[in-house]
This record gives sequence, C-alpha cells and structure tokens, in this order.
Amino acid sequence: MTTDLQHVNRRILVVDDMPSVHEDFRKILARRSDSGNRKKLRAAILGGETNDTPAIEFEIDTAPQGEEGYRKVADAVNTSGPYAMAFVDMRMPPGWDGLETIERMWSVDPDLQVVVCTAYSDYTWEEIIARLGHSDRLLLLKKPFDNAEVWQLACALTEKWNLGASAKIVHAELEAMVERRTQQLQEANTRLKTETTEREQAEALALRFGHILDESLNEIYIFDAETMQFVRTNRGAQVNLGYSADELRQLTPLDLKPEYDANTFEELVGPLRRREVETIQFQTHHQRRDDSFYPVEVHLQLTEYGGRPAFAAIILDITQRVGIEDRLRHQAFHDLLTGLPNRALLTERLGRCLAQNERQPDYRYGILFLDLDNFKLINDSFGHEAGDELLVTVAARLSESLRAADLVTRYGTDTAARIGGDEFVILLEGIKHERDTAIVAERLLQAITAPCVVGGHEVVVNASIGITFCGPEYTKTSDVLRDADIAMYRAKGAGKAQYAMFDRAMHDDTMERLRIENDLRRAIAKRAFQLLYQPIVRLSDMKTVGLEGLIRWNHAEDGVIFPDRFIPIAEECGLIVPLGEWVIQEACSQWRRWADAYPDCRDLRTNVNLSPLQLASDNLIPTIRRALQEHDMPPSALGCEITESAVIEENATVYQRLQDIRELGASLHLDDFGTGYSSLSCLHRFPINHLKIDRAFTATMAENQDYAAIIQAIITLAHSLNMQVTVEGIETPEQLQRVIALGCDYAQGYLLAKPLPADAAIELARRGLGLPELASAATE
Repeated sequence: MTTDLQHVNRRILVVDDMPSVHEDFRKILARRSDSGNRKKLRAAILGGETNDTPAIEFEIDTAPQGEEGYRKVADAVNTSGPYAMAFVDMRMPPGWDGLETIERMWSVDPDLQVVVCTAYSDYTWEEIIARLGHSDRLLLLKKPFDNAEVWQLACALTEKWNLGASAKIVHAELEAMVERRTQQLQEANTRLKTETTEREQAEALALRFGHILDESLNEIYIFDAETMQFVRTNRGAQVNLGYSADELRQLTPLDLKPEYDANTFEELVGPLRRREVETIQFQTHHQRRDDSFYPVEVHLQLTEYGGRPAFAAIILDITQRVGIEDRLRHQAFHDLLTGLPNRALLTERLGRCLAQNERQPDYRYGILFLDLDNFKLINDSFGHEAGDELLVTVAARLSESLRAADLVTRYGTDTAARIGGDEFVILLEGIKHERDTAIVAERLLQAITAPCVVGGHEVVVNASIGITFCGPEYTKTSDVLRDADIAMYRAKGAGKAQYAMFDRAMHDDTMERLRIENDLRRAIAKRAFQLLYQPIVRLSDMKTVGLEGLIRWNHAEDGVIFPDRFIPIAEECGLIVPLGEWVIQEACSQWRRWADAYPDCRDLRTNVNLSPLQLASDNLIPTIRRALQEHDMPPSALGCEITESAVIEENATVYQRLQDIRELGASLHLDDFGTGYSSLSCLHRFPINHLKIDRAFTATMAENQDYAAIIQAIITLAHSLNMQVTVEGIETPEQLQRVIALGCDYAQGYLLAKPLPADAAIELARRGLGLPELASAATE
C-alpha cells in the first residue's frame, strides 16, 4: 500500500454576514491543546492513550455572503484543496439564504460537512430535510451556540472528513490492486490458453494466483460457481477466520453465516452470472471458527479457475471503520458533555410519538421543558468547568428520576459568551393522564434542588419546568417544543423553582408579545414615540426645578401605548438600547428648544430614565456626550434616573458607567428606591445625587405608620450622605403635607401635575403650579 495519510485537513469555512461572528469562530477555534474532556472524547472515538495529544490547529476562511462562500468552496476544490467543513448561517440578507448556499456548495463539493447555524424559529428540521434531503453531512447548530459545542463539532466533523478521505484512498488503492491483479490474471489466462495445454494453463494460473494470495493481508477466496465450495484461499483468510486451508476447502461462503441464505445470495450474484456487471460490492458479517462475528466488505467478480466458472472474492475486515462510524453516529445524536441524547434524537423520538398518537388517539405522551434557574450565576461565580460539572450532575439526577422508557435530553447551548446550555427536555411516553406529567415535574424539581458540590463549593440550584401534553392539534414536533418552552418561561416569570402547564392563553400572550416586538422594531426606525414631561417640584417653595421625560408610543392601531407594556419587551429583545438613545437625544433636543425660547428656564433640569442594559452598553457615555455637545446643553441640566435593581449587585462595569456620568457633570437619581431590592449599604458605594422613594410608600404611609418611619429613616440617611430625596406618587394634599413634615426635598405626583406634552409642561413650569394652598403649606 502506498497511501499517504499524513496530511490532516482542518480547513473550515465560516459563511456569515456578521464580521463579529467570523471573529468569534476564530477565537473559539484558535490553536489549543486538547482539554481533559476532549482527550477523553478523542480516546473514546479513536482508541489509544490520551496523553501528549498534539494541539489542534484549524485553518479558518470566512465569507460574508452565500455567493462568496460558494466561490471559495469551488476554488478550494480546484486549487488549494477542499474544505473539510463549513459553518453556514441561515439568514444572510440580501443574498442567498443558508439553504441555497448549502445546495450550491454541495453541487461543487458533495463531501463537504455542513453545520447549519440557525435561530430556533428560522426553519424546522423537517423543512431543512425536505429541502436538502437526509444526509450524514448535515448537522444543525442552534443560535446562540456554545464554544465547546462549536469546538467539538469542528473536531468531530473534520476528523470524520479525514476518515472518509482516508477510507476512499484505501478503497481506491484496493480497487486498483484488484483491477491490476485481475488484469494480470486475465492476461495470464489468455496467454496460457494460446501457448500451453489446459493443464499447463491451470498450473501457471494457480502459481500466479498463489503468489497474489500470499502477498495480500486481506481475505481472498476463489469458490466454484456451481458447487459454491472454496477452491482457493489465502493466508489472510485462514488467519482471520481461524480455519486451515484444508478445512476451508470443505466449506462454502454460506458456512461463514453471512446475512444471506442460498436464495438471496443467488439473487445477489445474478447480475454477475448474466454478465450485466463486472463487479458487485456489498457489506455483511462473517463468523469465525470461535463463533465471533465481524463486519466485512465484499468485492466479488466472476472468473474461471481450472477451466470452470468461479467467483473471486476480496474481503476487507471493516471492524475499525464500522466502529468509528458508530461512534460518530452516536456523537451526532448525543451530547458530548453529559452523554444524554441531543435535540436531533429527541426530534426523531417525538416525531414517532406524534405519528403514534395520530394512529392511536388513546396513546399519550408529554414534554417537560426544564431550564436551570440562575445557571449563569454558577458560571460567573465558579467558572465554566464548575458549570459543566453541575450540568453533568443534573443530567444524572434527571436520568435516575425517570423510567427507562422516558427520554431525557440536553436540549441546547447558548452563545459564544457561554451563559447557557442549561436546558433539558424530558419526553414521557405512554403516560395515562395529564396529571402524571405534573407528578414527574414535582419529582424532578425535588431531585434537582438537593445540594451538590461543584468546583469545590456546595451549591443548591432550582429549575423552572414548562409542560405540554399531547393533543390532536399537534402535527409538528416544533409546535410541541415551542409550547413547552412558552410554559417554561411562564414558570420563570411566576417566580422560578416551579412548573407551569401550557394553555392556549400562554400562546396568545406570546404571539401578542411577538407582535409588539415586531411593531416596536419598525417604530424605532420611524421614531414613532413621544416624550411627556412630569414636573419635579421643590417642596421648600413649590417651584418646578426639573422635568422627567416619560416615553409614550404612538401606535398606528393600538393608539398610545404606555411604557409598562413595551419597555419589558424592549429589554428582553435588546431594543431598549437604541430606544434609550432616542430618549436621550430627544430630551436634550427639547431642552435646547426650551432654552432658546425661554432663557429664564435654562436652569431647569431634564431627567431621563436609563435601563440596566444601557448601563452595560459601551455606547452609553458616547451617546450622552454627543447629545450634550450637539444641543449645547450643560451637563448639569441633565439628570439620569436608574433603578436600584441595576446597582444592587457588585458590578464593576455599572460602577464605572455611573462614575463616567458624574464626571460628565450630569446628576444621578436612584429611582424606585425601596421596592424589593433595597440595600442601604449600596448608597455609599455609588456616586448617587438623589434618591427617589417609590410611590408604594407614599400611597400607604397614612394607614401604615411604619412606612412613614421608613421614609423618615431614608431621608435622614440620604441627607447624611449629601443626597437629596424626591418622593413619588403625591396624589392628595395630606400626602404632600406629610412628606413636607418629614423633611423631603422634592416631590412628583398627579396632585402637582400629570405628565404633559413639552409645550404644556414648560408653560406650567414658568407660571407655577397655581395651587396657593400647597405653597402656603410648604412654607408653614
């Protein structure tokens, strides 16, 4: 054999329209030595020791669109050598989408391994299969994805490509050897027929064939085409089967117990007898003398031996190849970290349940969608290795708490930030009642909450579970998983560490939120928003000293939408950052219009609300600085309001953002103080100017003297820290008089003024509130 298998192809193509994704893949697949888990994986797949595993170095090429990815694949095949695999994004506007890109690339390189990178709602697996067909060269990777999963896919699929290439080379050389040897036999047979007698021809042919048999390590047989008995075997056959040459001459191929009987074998070799083909190839199993079986690949031809028709067979022992294929197949359907079945296997099993439920309406199944609560905190606190250890522990507990017939799946991983991968899906087959799913959910919640040790630390984790039960309305696996996912998020929203059963109202709520999100994206592009302004009144003289900008959405169909309806959605989908940038620009622009029209109002402060996501954004400080400069607004005229939930946790990034805001000269107001996350100790750690006491205290302080005492304590503490205090929600004269008596500095509320359009708000600020009885109460 002359096969050169020293070169290993690690060429990978990333086709994605986002340059940041290209960089992420380069970082993930940067040269590194195998970790412990990957060494064990490599040892499990390829055998051998795991020590001194060389570093894996991938050659990464990128393409921003499908057309360029297709050209690179074509050029690679024709020039620099083919790619082993490609990661292909599903959406790449305005060019080809992922499916068309894959079709084009496969047209020039059918051996290319492809990982489809897609969000959950892009395409279902069934749609992808309907378009591209079933293929072992295609895997699905959900966005956002996991570093480890990308690395493992790259390792496994490039390894698979190289194994396939090696097998092709070996197979081609074997076929070439068979062809050369067969040609030699045919030439020898022809020459001997013309030069010698039949006996001399047979002896010469036997001598030449004996030489071929002896030099080959593969099994080679000649057996009579009529009697089927072996008439010639090589040493490779004798060694591999455990029989002597004389013993083999008493046997036929059927005595080796292949997966064929006499009739099916005759059908198999029929085309050879009829001279329709020259060679047939198939796979089967052979039985050794010790009764053990092994897989073989058979290459069979019809020839002559001793003047009689005979079959010449070359047998390849493919035990190692089949083992590798089995391991790769197992890897394709199982999670590498936990060993649990993965999403692909879940989809297959769930599809069978759907089909059985359609045939047998009384057949029942259920889906439990489980997500660990606060898993990101474990990763951030103890490291990703501890997080992986926790996932393995949870996987074991889930498996131990279920029946053997049930399927527990590690469902997916998250983005390159590695903050996810904590979702599990449990398929309960053959259950009788819907309440059985709740019983299982309670058992799983109890099993998960038992303390465990990860990274040398004892931790307790909880989980939220969404449940959906089989019904005739389900015809697609994606719909079942979608509804279980919706129910899981309902369980999280209800306080976590519990389960929720899916109902139609959940789906309607989700569709409504999706509609709002889609409309919100268009509204941000069209700037379909308005800022109303509510006065902030100084209690010492009842003068307006500031105006808080409050956003309203002018929806084309729903009319005016208040922020409590769309701000949470904007925060979930990341739209709060561009929306917040618009608010800052609009508030500063409006201040400039007021200042130009009314110079006496230039000392009036304008407040804007900042989301926690804005505080985490690197664009926040440049946005504020740019808005102040563009509108020539003094920083002291801008107030930034933040909720205490944004600063309650130790966060260096948030602390730096707050310091940067103060250094710009803007003031900081801690909003909604006292609403559940209160930590008085955080006040001295952050550069806060003002505290805003939540309206919940104001509304009940007349009936609850404890609340009045709390407000008094907060005011005293704030003043000792050189902070001023604003009380929100003033709606009655009694409330106003009480907060004045407590020594509060500022107030807001409907008694003083409702949120107003810009012109009405500035007019009210200039002429005063028009409530003399309030002014007299303030000065008493």
